[in-house]
Parts: sequence; C-alpha cells; structure tokens
Amino acid sequence: MSAASPARLILVVDDEPGVRRLACQMLEREGYGTLEAEDGREALALLSADASRIALVLTDVRMPHLNGMQLEQAIRDIWPRLPVIVMSGEVTREWLTRLARERLLRMLRKPFDAGDLLDTVRELLVNSEGEEPQVGK
Repeated sequence: MSAASPARLILVVDDEPGVRRLACQMLEREGYGTLEAEDGREALALLSADASRIALVLTDVRMPHLNGMQLEQAIRDIWPRLPVIVMSGEVTREWLTRLARERLLRMLRKPFDAGDLLDTVRELLVNSEGEEPQVGK
C-alpha cells in the first residue's frame, strides 16, 4: 500500500495477481493509495475492518469464493455510498440493468488502459464526493 490520504484509498480486487498489481501501479502513479484483495471475501474483510478509509472499490467480476457481482451487492447493502467499478471482458444484460440503476457503479471493459481507468475513477469520486479529488499527476 502506498501512502495516501483516506479520501484517496482504492481497494483493488482481482484473483489474478498480475492484473491486480498493474491496476495498483496505474493508480499509484496518479497519487492514489491502494489496498489489494485477491477475492470478494478478502475485500469484505478489509472493508469491514475500516471502510471509512476506502474511497472506491475496483473489482473483477469473475473470482472464486465471492464474485464481483456478489461483492458489489454486499457493498450496496452495507456501504451504499461507496463507489464501485467492476472490470469485465463481457457486459451482460444483468450488468446493464445494474449500471442503469446505480449512480455509484461503473463498468470498465477489459482490456483497458490507464486513461480509461483513471477517467472512471475520477468520475466516480466526483459523483460520490461532489468535488474533484486532489491527486498528483
């Protein structure tokens, strides 16, 4: 985890270490702090320990134990104001329905580049906080 203010800490959840690390590196280069979880269960444990420090969750959809859809639903039930970005190679009708319904949910289609990721993160942080987050370039 890199040092960052609590308002800029992003939880990155993916069962593939390479994807998780790459996403963290993209975020850290822009001044965001990151926490890593390898599946939804670990993510919920980190959130339960200190959700107030986490500004946004970036999660894969397909993972063992607790997938991204189940994780997103648990977050909505417990922390309804916490923004979530789901990463997936495919967009299903169910996700389109959820995306239309939730103001603090976005989908990032794999593969994505740093610009796509950072634009989506900034958009959700603005929507959840009401102002542009101050991060280094």
